[in-house]
Amino acid sequence: MKKLKEEIRMLKSQIVRKLSLISELKSQNKDFKPIIKEIWKLSKKKFVLQSRSDSNFRRYKGLIFTVGLTPEPIILNILASEPEAVYFIYTEESEKFIDTIIEETNLKPSQYIRGKIPKDSIITAFRLIKIGLNFLCEDKRIKKLDIALDPTGGTKIMSVGCGVASSIMDLDILYVSNTKYNVMLRRPEPGSEKLVNLPNLQSVLLGDKLIEDLNISRDTIEKISEYFKDITSTHIVLLIKKTGELLSEIRYIESHNLDADVFSGLITAITDIGGELRKQLNIHKGDINSTELEFNFKGFMINLINGEFIRLAIISDEKISELMKENSIQLVDEYETIHIDGLRNFNGDINQFNDFPEKVKERLDLNLNDKCSLNLEQIHQYDKNITIIYILKRWYNKMKLKTHLTSFYPILIPKVLIRELGITREEANYWTYDLFRNNMYTQ
Repeated sequence: MKKLKEEIRMLKSQIVRKLSLISELKSQNKDFKPIIKEIWKLSKKKFVLQSRSDSNFRRYKGLIFTVGLTPEPIILNILASEPEAVYFIYTEESEKFIDTIIEETNLKPSQYIRGKIPKDSIITAFRLIKIGLNFLCEDKRIKKLDIALDPTGGTKIMSVGCGVASSIMDLDILYVSNTKYNVMLRRPEPGSEKLVNLPNLQSVLLGDKLIEDLNISRDTIEKISEYFKDITSTHIVLLIKKTGELLSEIRYIESHNLDADVFSGLITAITDIGGELRKQLNIHKGDINSTELEFNFKGFMINLINGEFIRLAIISDEKISELMKENSIQLVDEYETIHIDGLRNFNGDINQFNDFPEKVKERLDLNLNDKCSLNLEQIHQYDKNITIIYILKRWYNKMKLKTHLTSFYPILIPKVLIRELGITREEANYWTYDLFRNNMYTQ
């Protein structure tokens, strides 16, 4: 793999140098066509190596192409994919380029057939795709799962026809894109081509609960989103109620960066509120021991959950959600039940409460904040939202490829979903938490 990456970098470097040479020749009004041909040879080699080295690369045995006036992307796809058979859809203007494609890819006459389309007939486009699919499936005995559409070339009507056909016929879409535009050449920059694979639209759309949201109420999405925000941004402190002694604390990457002085002030505010400070905070004397208490201190919201022997302090920027309060009350009740003897006869030994972090994580789902990897053994079983699984796997593979990391903080997932799917923050939080609850992350 290292040798392959080095070869790709070398090819890229050669292309860049030759592009610079074209710039010089162009400024001198000299012929640069021979350099263009050299760049094309390098680009073909780079594209094949780069495509096949991509962990998302999939070789399709049958390909259906729409042919436009630029044959290069089709040539690149065929060279990288090496299909067993191909079907070309062309117009009168683009027919001449099919010979170029065949010549450069060495396709044999038995490997392809072609179908001509009028410029503006989406019905004909759809029918031709169906003919191409029959040719590949019946004549060439290629399974439909091993066939993809490539709408990179051709007219807009052809592309629309591919989109309709892919959803109805349950086919993947494969196309060649570019990451850079060359102003000097006035076209996509040679060497910047990349092969993009999209899952079949029918499978995605039929299994997509994301767009549906019909089975998930907006109230549920907002409720879970708020809870997710609480889990990932709160600072949790456990104290002995009577003395205010600190037993344990949990804080996370999105939690508050409290310096020692502020933290000390918070502890004081929570455990030893004097008369003057109580007046400043507008807290009545009897409120400090109520089951729930919420007040603002130095810009932070302090939420106290009181049991008989312990006090849970949840420090946040905003008011915590009702679900966070409910689960915190249950946590305090359960923890006191487990440690009733140690708490009733507390002698200053806090080691007996070393299990607190794990109990909090379990009850409040706080291990959502720990570094995770995608649970690749389980992820295929998550059938609630195929789109999200596709996006996550693609992002995860890219992350590993670029950074060599295999772990991440789940709090990053909403940002990925918002960027890739254009959904709201609330929806992204909901799905990130749902993935966690369904064991799609592993620690």
